[in-house]
Amino acid sequence: MTVKRRQVKRGRAVGRLRGKVHGGRSCGGARVGARGGRTAGGGRTGCGLVALVCVAAALLISPPVAGATQPPVDVRVREAERETVVSTIEYAGRLRPQRTVTHRADITGVLERLEVGAGDVVEPDQALATLRRRSGSSEFRPVAVRARIAGVITEVLASEGDELREGDELLRVADTSRLVAEVFLSDKDVDAVSRGDHVTARDTQRGHEFSAVVSRAGLMPDYRTGLFPVEIAVNPDPRSFIGQFLRFEFETGARSGIWVEREHLVLRRGAYHLFVLEGDEVALRRVTLGEEHGDKVMIEDGVSEGERFVVWSRGRLQDGRRVNLDE
Repeated sequence: MTVKRRQVKRGRAVGRLRGKVHGGRSCGGARVGARGGRTAGGGRTGCGLVALVCVAAALLISPPVAGATQPPVDVRVREAERETVVSTIEYAGRLRPQRTVTHRADITGVLERLEVGAGDVVEPDQALATLRRRSGSSEFRPVAVRARIAGVITEVLASEGDELREGDELLRVADTSRLVAEVFLSDKDVDAVSRGDHVTARDTQRGHEFSAVVSRAGLMPDYRTGLFPVEIAVNPDPRSFIGQFLRFEFETGARSGIWVEREHLVLRRGAYHLFVLEGDEVALRRVTLGEEHGDKVMIEDGVSEGERFVVWSRGRLQDGRRVNLDE
């Protein structure tokens, strides 16, 4: 009787292994009897044990993980630190005097002389104009109209020779000791602003910055626009002037935590991750995101303070990839 030989296919995990089948199965060159038959060595075994031995052999001689055999990737990392981020809102407006005082004629008479003009700076009790009362052919002594406050003449409302009645408007003086601006806030922002709040004012065209404070917060909106008026007083500064256009920044809150720029996050399988340094490798760590501020987002879970995460890499990273620090 002639017995035909049958070659066993080469397995990728165990290399080139051969075995002759004599009424049973072979694994890695060991002859095994079918269904618990005796092996060539004389022992008795089952298919389950044989399969387990084969799997173990394949694992022992299988190639290592790809990330461990590839050359390391140059990376730059940053330490996760707690920082406080301040939320702000911004509105714009023009400076105007906090108050303007209208000076009137003290008597009925003729405006005999104007001592000042628009734009002139005046001091308290300074003579602004002279009036003379006339009655028929009689003339009375001139009466001076004097400044009640220090400031700048903004308007002259009469001319020399005009006949004025007592109480007629003569000129206006703006109090420039403190300039204010009125801005209009939306209903979603007005609750975050209160009287006395510190405000930063900026003249972006000239590169100037001023300190300011909320002097009045409107309780009633302008029903035509739906916006709430808020008055801001700018602290005295020689660089500020009437009509100056400023941008006002209000602080609305502060949050402390670990903040990361969005560009460092990795989106995988519908979730956000960070590559975190672990020894000489990086781990793809899933993170839980919190509130946002500009281009930053708070990390609520997944990375602890003091751990280092990747902010730049020379090549594509994967979980378990070896890295070199590029300082």
